[in-house]
Amino acid sequence: MRHITFGFSCWVTVIAAWSAFAAFAEEPAADADSAMPAGQHVVGLPVRVVDTDGKPVAGAKIIPWALRSSQGHGLWRADDKWAGFGPKEVVTDDSGEAEVAYPYYRDCEEQIRTTAVSLYVDHPEFAYIDRLHIDVPLKVKGAYGIILTRGVSLEIRPLVDKKPADLTNLYAMWSDGRSWRRGSGPVQTKEGTLRMPAMAPGQNSVLLVKLDGERATHFSKITDLELKPGEAKKMDVELRPSLRVEGALSFNVPRPVRHGRVKMETLAPAGANSSRVDWLSWVPIQPDGTFVIGGWPAGEAIQLIAICDGYVATSGKAPEGVVNPPNPAEHDRFNRPQVFQPEQNARIVVAMTPMARCEVTTVDRHAVPVAGVRVVSWPNVCWWNDGSQIYCDSLVRGERLLRVRDYMTAREDSYPPVFEAVSDAEGKATLELPAGKEALAVNSDMYDLPILLGEREVPIELTVGKTTQTVLRLEERGTEKLGEWWWRKKAAEQAAKAGGAADQGGAAGPAH
Repeated sequence: MRHITFGFSCWVTVIAAWSAFAAFAEEPAADADSAMPAGQHVVGLPVRVVDTDGKPVAGAKIIPWALRSSQGHGLWRADDKWAGFGPKEVVTDDSGEAEVAYPYYRDCEEQIRTTAVSLYVDHPEFAYIDRLHIDVPLKVKGAYGIILTRGVSLEIRPLVDKKPADLTNLYAMWSDGRSWRRGSGPVQTKEGTLRMPAMAPGQNSVLLVKLDGERATHFSKITDLELKPGEAKKMDVELRPSLRVEGALSFNVPRPVRHGRVKMETLAPAGANSSRVDWLSWVPIQPDGTFVIGGWPAGEAIQLIAICDGYVATSGKAPEGVVNPPNPAEHDRFNRPQVFQPEQNARIVVAMTPMARCEVTTVDRHAVPVAGVRVVSWPNVCWWNDGSQIYCDSLVRGERLLRVRDYMTAREDSYPPVFEAVSDAEGKATLELPAGKEALAVNSDMYDLPILLGEREVPIELTVGKTTQTVLRLEERGTEKLGEWWWRKKAAEQAAKAGGAADQGGAAGPAH
């Protein structure tokens, strides 16, 4: 760990820079709700929505959904415990203007400032915006400008064996965030077609799914299409019976298998749009190590991960067509899925590897063991040609997601928490984690980990067959706040820049 020591004169410069930097930031408004945490404030983010001709758009819904801070980017929930209040949707007026409220502190207790707000923008006549991230405070006065593109009409005629399909219990997924908003599904027409919500010009994709209760009986291909501005499009999409895929864990996993589950996604082709439709699901693993994927879209590869007590799926190799595959000569910080082509495998076998053991001792600043501290880690899987998430967390079936149209509501987290343990009377906690480089953090009402480089976590390295032992030295909660560390870091950066500019000016000397 690297330490930086400042002399007195440098600290004077840092404090001055810190004060100047803080003065530049937005001033928080008065508390809007007495139920909010002490010290929290609501700040207004003004926005103005116009079309591509610059005309104001009235009636556009502005929906905050996530916040960014020095600790990363994450969902802003209705019952958000860090901010103390949840997001509120606003609608633009006749001048296209609205004001979004966001928390001055992303984490009020730690005094961590909000640095960006993520928004959805929804209007029935325009293309949906679902990845708008606005840095705050705004660097210029006035409202943040948002331009909406006129949407394109898409009408789909579903077919089975080249004949019009029954539209009963027929669902659609498409390549924008409206796909997951309640009440925004396609309209069934008298002609037996599905009229999709207005979609953005350019590359898009659609997947049709026929459900029988919680079982998918038919899928279309994940159909890629190009929409041209101002040109309505009609197309036929064929439905095919879903595949039943059987699988098993490798035999190095002792039977009976306990708490086993498999999580899977389709594999996007190289160069696909980041918002391209994918299908996802999960299934439990039986005590004999077998599992069955009851409905999978024909023609789509399966990228898959698995976990059970003591074992995790072996990290997979990059299949053909992966964008920026990891360098085999370098350490890959992610776990990776294994990939299968279901039509080519009568029964897939998932290679498994033992997890590594980590023994943790939690102590206070006097080296006295601390009981009741939850020690946590968060190994990630990085899906091929897609994003990353905590390994085998957020178990969601696509079939359920289609019905409820809400990711959090669709979650079926019915297993004991993984990658965590609670310290006993001797301060001992034991975790099982995938081998490699990971990190540990704690959750306690009374204690925190000291801040290390702007984070409250301790890096560890784990090896299969070896026990990693580490001591987590805790401090009383509130000893130091993450937000304070961040501001000191910013102040030091400002001071360094100011010092560098002064040195350059002195070296040049006066021109006269």
